[in-house]
Amino acid sequence: MIFGKNVAMRRKGFKQEVDMSEVFITTRQAKDRAGVTMATIENWCKRYSIGIKVGGTYRVDPDKLDSLLRGEQNEENKQSD
Repeated sequence: MIFGKNVAMRRKGFKQEVDMSEVFITTRQAKDRAGVTMATIENWCKRYSIGIKVGGTYRVDPDKLDSLLRGEQNEENKQSD
């Protein structure tokens, strides 16, 4: 299921509206697409910024996920812990 509501998000001090139906997939869809566990997807969201947290759960950008799976994410894209 792809989420079809517009969501206003606050990131780094500015407000941004995102159309969830055109951008993000669920963590369940992401884990199936990547062939990994939900925990791995959540870790990738934190570490490589492939998703955003909305209402307590992550939504994943499929383009960023595909980029990570192709090995195009590197240490420069990694979030510091």
